[in-house]
Amino acid sequence: MGGDFLPPFHENNIILHMTSMSGTSLPENIRIGMKVEQDLLKLPGVISVDQRDGRAELGEDTTPPNYSEFDVGLNPHGDRDQTLDQIGGVIRRYPGFAWAVKGFISGRMGEVLSGSTSTVAVKVFGGDLQTLQQLAAQIYNQAAVTPGVAGLQAVQQMNAPQLSIRLKRGPAAAYGLTSQDLVTAVQAMFFGVPVGTVFHQQRSFDLVVRLPQSPPADSAALGSVLVSAPGHAPVPLATVADVSLNNGPQQIDRENGSRVAVVQCNVQGRSLTGFVNDLRARVAAHVHLPAGYYLQYAGAYQRRAEATQRLRWLGLLALAGIAFLLYLAFRSLRATALVLFNLPMAFLGGVLAVSLSSAPVSLGTLIGFITLLGITMRNGIMLVSHYDHLEKQEGEPFGPGLAIRGAQERLLPILMTAAATGLALVPILLGGQQSGRELEVPMAIVIVGGLVTSTLLNLVVLPTLYLAWGQAPGAGPHFRGKLQGRVSFE
Repeated sequence: MGGDFLPPFHENNIILHMTSMSGTSLPENIRIGMKVEQDLLKLPGVISVDQRDGRAELGEDTTPPNYSEFDVGLNPHGDRDQTLDQIGGVIRRYPGFAWAVKGFISGRMGEVLSGSTSTVAVKVFGGDLQTLQQLAAQIYNQAAVTPGVAGLQAVQQMNAPQLSIRLKRGPAAAYGLTSQDLVTAVQAMFFGVPVGTVFHQQRSFDLVVRLPQSPPADSAALGSVLVSAPGHAPVPLATVADVSLNNGPQQIDRENGSRVAVVQCNVQGRSLTGFVNDLRARVAAHVHLPAGYYLQYAGAYQRRAEATQRLRWLGLLALAGIAFLLYLAFRSLRATALVLFNLPMAFLGGVLAVSLSSAPVSLGTLIGFITLLGITMRNGIMLVSHYDHLEKQEGEPFGPGLAIRGAQERLLPILMTAAATGLALVPILLGGQQSGRELEVPMAIVIVGGLVTSTLLNLVVLPTLYLAWGQAPGAGPHFRGKLQGRVSFE
């Protein structure tokens, strides 16, 4: 239902999650959803809205009936941030619902990896359902007062009518009934049993006998239903079993073999790591877990923490590999150290760029810093190797003249290398935070900022360091190690 269909994998598509906090029924969710669709379609940046509510009888999704999803197609030529602000204004008109706005890929990946579509999910594991719900309520209260929280919701434990039938072993044995006989009889009552076939024209249908569509509403009426007993006349169900009607949990969530209750939310206006650290401190101070119960912080935070740790190790391995290869090429610790000195200059620009842009540190930011490793190393290698060439091949004596000449002759190649990379990233920066560019934009900010400082300082600081440190003691006019036959950018 909704507007024109937009394929869910379109890069400008987002998913809007709606959860009723009062546990409304499916028809009520659909009614509210139609109003939400009409309001969203009035926004200039929205081109389509489709609501998905309910689930197939044998579907894999286990969403409750008070949960809906909207596929919202955004105009690729519009201002995405402005449109998201307008969408936020629309959903705030509907109190009593918890909302979450996610990109299609990030939302689906979060649902698969952590079972949650929100940025932060606090999972409470334990054995007793009532205790889990009490702990989840306490965590919810602490998250509600944590700065930066948005779309806070706790997965509600909804009750449903349940029929409990317990076999009376003594009376059942007297009538020759077993527990399996009772189960078979109850299944026949409520689900039916085929007793024949009806033929109509060219089609055939099973003739099924079962209780009416509206079964008895109380345990006394259910207990009066007759059950066949082998060798005896049919007996009332209450004679051989205890029958009761009560309310029980509609769904019991489990993960890794343990019962779980989930409190989830998104983060707005601050860094994800800072928010989770504040929430951890609040929960640790105010929520006391009984023995056998424990917490887990999941969602995008968990995935980001794991990816960050992995990137840190990969970055260190890349740096170690670069240093090793540089030493093999130069055969000089001094030359290797001079080239590696470009890294602080590049990282300085990246950090300043992130600070000036007010962009939160993300995986894209870390990827940008790792990318700078290779880009800045090239500039340093070009300059240091040219110094060695001028000394050995052209006989330029070691001194200020060598440093100035080398920097002048390598000015254009270094500038062209940096400019080519930087200009390629300009369209990403000018495009803004469009859907599908969550990683590209912070990466481009870091790389461009790092290129600016590394290029400028490379042509000023590195020649100065070369004069102060480039000549090894007793090594003559040039490095003790030889570059000939190993590295050449000529």
